[in-house]
Amino acid sequence: QALRKALPLNALILPFPVKKVMKCLKVWKDGKWYSIKLIETNEIPYQAEAVTFNDGNIIKVLIVKDYEKHFSSKRKRWTLMHELSHICLGHSFVPGSSLTDVMRWYLDKESNKLTREVLLWDKHVKDWLFEGEKLSPLKKSYMAHAFGVSQEALDNTLSEYGIINSNNNHACPFYPNILECISKSARKKCFARNKPHKRCYNKTLETDFNIKLTL
Repeated sequence: QALRKALPLNALILPFPVKKVMKCLKVWKDGKWYSIKLIETNEIPYQAEAVTFNDGNIIKVLIVKDYEKHFSSKRKRWTLMHELSHICLGHSFVPGSSLTDVMRWYLDKESNKLTREVLLWDKHVKDWLFEGEKLSPLKKSYMAHAFGVSQEALDNTLSEYGIINSNNNHACPFYPNILECISKSARKKCFARNKPHKRCYNKTLETDFNIKLTL
């Protein structure tokens, strides 16, 4: 809500213009202003698509150069908003050396939650729907295009908001309380490898469930 109040009204016109907001936004922290600089480069550590860190009074966001050659523009918008969410939540000011893998997982999950709430704000999503409407594939495809997100991101969000239900009755063997299997073949592979599917792990970052963590 604080992020939305800080934005100009035209920034809320769909799809959400993340790059424009990054250029205009400044962060006030401990008596100092920090500007945000987006840099496209092929020199990103940990084979990540994007990474955010502080460099003096500049918060730098590195993203893979020529991103659209490898991924869709919708995924780029989500990735940039994910990094901007890290900044708005204060994660970029937490020393990386003090973070455990569990803490990093939690911060990514928290960032994805804010990303979803900005790109797919529940009020905007529900404004598209008639009461009791059964969403058709065509309507969902049109909504994904209008919001500038992938079909998968939209489906996950609609499920998270309780607007649609999954027809898959197979609980994930690794995250049974929050996820269902992608497919029967994926389920067999998970059992054979004894580890969760990559897409399932990524979904745990987007699913809203309670975690208590002290930083």
